[in-house]
Formats: sequence, structure tokens, C-alpha cells
Amino acid sequence: MNLNELVYFDGVALQSISGVIVDGVYSFNSANRNVEKSVIISGNASTVTSTEFTGRVINIKGIIARVCRKDLDESIDGLKGLLTKQTAVLKTVVVDEHRLFRKCTVENLVISDVMGGTADFDIEIFSQEPYSYLDDMIRPLSVGIITATDELSLSFDYGNIKQAPLITFNIGTVSTPLANKTITIGNPASGHSISIQRTWQEDELVLLDFDKKRITINNAEIYDYSGRMLEWDIGAGQIDWTDDFTDRDITIDVEYRPRFI
Repeated sequence: MNLNELVYFDGVALQSISGVIVDGVYSFNSANRNVEKSVIISGNASTVTSTEFTGRVINIKGIIARVCRKDLDESIDGLKGLLTKQTAVLKTVVVDEHRLFRKCTVENLVISDVMGGTADFDIEIFSQEPYSYLDDMIRPLSVGIITATDELSLSFDYGNIKQAPLITFNIGTVSTPLANKTITIGNPASGHSISIQRTWQEDELVLLDFDKKRITINNAEIYDYSGRMLEWDIGAGQIDWTDDFTDRDITIDVEYRPRFI
């Protein structure tokens, strides 16, 4: 870890607390966490639920150095206060670049070796997601759609697991509303696709956020679509575009925030 870089929890740097020095950040996959089976309704309609999930554990270690015990206690209280937020975003350096861990909760804070104005600290943070994200977005594709069936080549060159991009497209000039028309976007490598059928209007902006599993049109979330949310393997890939418009004036942009395990 580059000790000149700050560690942020819920947008606030840990090092903004007087005397706090971070000297190590370590992350690893957590063991599966099981939800116990339980009967929700008794009788013929009884339902038994059971699930498990894997997240990520991040340990942040360091020291607090103040001139006296009174100042040290103030810094310890400040650190505790900062770490009370539930499901916050942790931003820290991993392999010399900033990574984001989302949906984080502090599991434990250990203060040890208290001597005068100094103490060691060890923070254990649990992220509900099993991967981290690069702090910056990468745009591998920006192109106009000119045919009803188009094959768009692109490459996901960063990250080490399947990537779930943000695909944005804009419906340009149309002479009349495009009633009951379908747009389909697919990943031929996986054989999966997603389709939206509706009456399309001029200048509509569509966002397919496959990472957050969310689709919006003009900033309003929609749920009336078919197919499934898409992911692409690392490396060279392709997006298949299909529509049943008479003509089209569409621009498509693809961005992704690289994911790592």
C-alpha cells in the first residue's frame, strides 16, 4: 500500500482524524454466511427458506500517535464515530490503485498496545459483495447504430472476473413515435440477451446498468423487459444489437468499472 494515499470510509478519510496512520490494508474472500432454515407459514402452505452468500473481509491496520492520553482518547472516539455508518463505501489502495468496496459494515475495531499517547488499531470490515471495483470507469466503445442488426466489437481489458458494463443509448430524431418496437442487446458468447419493447420517443435516453441490475429510461426505472442481465468475459467480446425500426438514429456508449476478486 502507498502510505501517501488516503483510506476513505463513507467519503471521509481515516487519516483526517488526528494522529491516525494507516500502515496496511488486507482483503480476502470471506467464508459463506448461512441463513438458517425457518418455517414462515405453518400448514400446507409452509415455506422453508435457506440461503448463503460470500462477501469480502477487509482488514485495516495502523497506529494512532498523539502527544498525551487525553488526545489519544479523542482520536479513538473520532475513529469509532467515523466507523458507525452501515453499508458504506470503502475506498482504499490495492496493488497501487484505488479500489472501491461497496455495501461495507464495520464488524470489529480493536484498539491495543495503548501506551501514553499511542495505540495500535485493527479494523475488520465486511463487504456484502465478493469483489472490489476500480475507482475509475473505462469506456471501450462509443459508436452509432446504423443497421437493424449490428455486431459491435469491444474488449474488456481490465479486471479479473466477468464484467457487467453500463450501456447507454440515445434514440435520436424520429418522425413519429415508434409504437411497439423492440430493441434487443445480446452477448453471443454467453447466448444471453435482454429486450425492451415499447413505444419509443425522440431523444429518449436509455441506461442499462448490468452491474446494479437496473434499467432506466429518461432517469425513470423500468421493469417491463425480457431476458436477463448481461456479463462479458475479460478480453475481446461482442455486443449484438437488433431492432425492428424502419430507420434509426441511435448512439450507443459502453462503460464499465473493472471488478476484481
